[in-house]
Amino acid sequence: MKFAIKLCDDHDGQHVNVRWDYYDDPRVTSQLDAFAYGKVVAEYWNNDLRPGEYPMKVLNAMIVGPGRKRQPLITADPRQLDWLPNPNRKMPGRMQ
Repeated sequence: MKFAIKLCDDHDGQHVNVRWDYYDDPRVTSQLDAFAYGKVVAEYWNNDLRPGEYPMKVLNAMIVGPGRKRQPLITADPRQLDWLPNPNRKMPGRMQ
């Protein structure tokens, strides 16, 4: 879904640089998911602040509409590709 997150910089309790950031992620299906996504973005930003930067805070989130990205359909676990039969490989107990 397409969604927007209202973010701001928190400078001594004052909201500075209030803005809406727009995202598109197929895993987000509700407003609560969008808010949680924003919390993760803010936490990622706040863990690596440089001197003079203010911590980010999430104020709100809303769903904008259906997304353009879709979740890829995975037909097989990539770790199991070694288990797929290979006609050129000699399998134990198999007559060739």
